[in-house]
Amino acid sequence: MRYAVIILYLCISQVSQGQSVISDSLLNLASHEDQHGSAVSAFMYIDKCIDTDSLAYDCYMLGAKIAQKQGDFRKVKEYLLHDSLIHYRANECHQILANIYEQEGNTAKSGKYYKLLCESFPDRALYHRKLAQQYARSGAVNSAFQEYAIAYRLNDKDVFTIIGLSEFLAKAKEYEKLDSILNAAVAYDSTNVRIKLQLASSKYRQQQYDSTCIVMRSLQGRIDFNQYYNKMYGYSLIQIDSLDDAIFYLEKSLQGDGNPEKAHYYLGIAYEKKDEHDNAKYHFRKAIEYAISKDIDLYHRNLAAIANSDNDDAEEIKHLKKVYEYEPTGRNLFQLARAADEYYADKNIAKRYYQKYLKLTEQETQLSTYARDRVAAIKEYLHFQKKSKSGL
Repeated sequence: MRYAVIILYLCISQVSQGQSVISDSLLNLASHEDQHGSAVSAFMYIDKCIDTDSLAYDCYMLGAKIAQKQGDFRKVKEYLLHDSLIHYRANECHQILANIYEQEGNTAKSGKYYKLLCESFPDRALYHRKLAQQYARSGAVNSAFQEYAIAYRLNDKDVFTIIGLSEFLAKAKEYEKLDSILNAAVAYDSTNVRIKLQLASSKYRQQQYDSTCIVMRSLQGRIDFNQYYNKMYGYSLIQIDSLDDAIFYLEKSLQGDGNPEKAHYYLGIAYEKKDEHDNAKYHFRKAIEYAISKDIDLYHRNLAAIANSDNDDAEEIKHLKKVYEYEPTGRNLFQLARAADEYYADKNIAKRYYQKYLKLTEQETQLSTYARDRVAAIKEYLHFQKKSKSGL
């Protein structure tokens, strides 16, 4: 009996060795076909290899890698999710699966495998950054920020980590940290356009328009700015009174802009500062035409101001009425009352506006005192006017 067991063991070993030799030969043939661009033949040898030896893990891995190059994600998953392979060659499988699920847009699955990779390789910045990106896409803001911070600590030269982390810092208005990271990145690589644009955006959000213009000027001629950056640059140039340049970039921002509302508004401001009122009015009216924001009252306010400067009282009142229509505040009503007081011969109109304003105002202010005095004066004026007419 003892000899029978030994003979059986030797037979099994010989069969196993024979299978290994065959699977290695098939694996080599599959690799050769892959190198010569014949994926179909490669898959044929890989499938024969697996049929010969179901535990030939190298065959599964080669099949997955060839399928990945072919963009055949279903076949990749079929090879990699083999019951024993996913445990025996876990990290290698996780790397490929994380990548293909990321390309598919399956953030839950890609996040799962990147998290496993982070646990296996805690010092690899790439995996932490990739996990942060999956968290960000799924709306897990805090987790994304934490992973970006880890990735940045491990590798502060990774552009994608810098961009991702800076976007979170910008939303949180952590401008001191944000500028520190971006300035360090620019100091390391001053030719990186994307980092410089991020720095310009940071300065813009902080209303540091002179700094915004300095960064944007350094990029002029190197790239064509898109609508957003043309608009941002144009508005910043207005703030430093470089009006002609502002108009140039704002006009460029209108090309292909599906939402030109703000660009027209900024152009209106630029032309108003240049005392080119016709151009300013054109763009403010265009801003109203394209308006999808809640700032229509602002555009009418600018048109009212131009009308006042041009001594066009009727036009001013028309726009002040619109201002009050879109933003019915006491101050806007008071401005309408003042304009009506100066324009209309019929003082009853101004009196009604002043009285309506006083009903809206609870606290005594300079404006309410003025409105009350004007109501009293208008009443007295109307009384004497009535007496004068009855005396005739």
